[in-house]
Parts: sequence; structure tokens; C-alpha cells
Amino acid sequence: MTRKAKKTVGMRRAAAAKTSMEKSSGNVFADLGVLHPEQELLKAKLTLQIYGLIKQRGIKQTADIRQRAGPPMPPATTPKLPAIDFSGGYNYQHDRRSTRLP
Repeated sequence: MTRKAKKTVGMRRAAAAKTSMEKSSGNVFADLGVLHPEQELLKAKLTLQIYGLIKQRGIKQTADIRQRAGPPMPPATTPKLPAIDFSGGYNYQHDRRSTRLP
């Protein structure tokens, strides 16, 4: 072994000796103290599944996704509210004084 290789091995052993390890809980987000770790882990798992499907199907561009998804859905419409007649025999003027109509 060369002098340089021995030095590299020695540095690795020294670094390993300084490193402490602890057993994981199985949720890296909980281990790091992230707020709502179960939710974050679920999102990460879902993201990995979507990524795997994209790679498996060979999807490379957004256009590929649009083509596979089919025609776009129509935009959601806001239901029309019935017209309300506020006149009720009163005339609302600009100065907000109301007077009775004949």
C-alpha cells in the first residue's frame, strides 16, 4: 500500500471513530423533528410512486402527460344565485337616504 493510500485509510478510520450513529425510528422526518412527520413521510412515498410510474412509462414531457390524460375537464362553474329584487317599494339613492315610491 502506498503512503497516500495509508493516509486516506487512516483519515477514514478517524472520521468513522468521531461519527456517532443512532437507530432510526423508520421515519426520517420524525427523526429530524419535522412538524407532522407522518404526513411528510406519506407525501414522500407518494412522490416516489409517481416518479416510478413516470419512469416506467417513459414519460418525458408535460405534453406526454396531457396526451395520456385525455381531454381537459371543463372549468368548474359557480352556481348562479337567483336574482333578488331589493327595490321593495324603496328608492335607494346615491346619498343612501331612502324614500317611499308611490
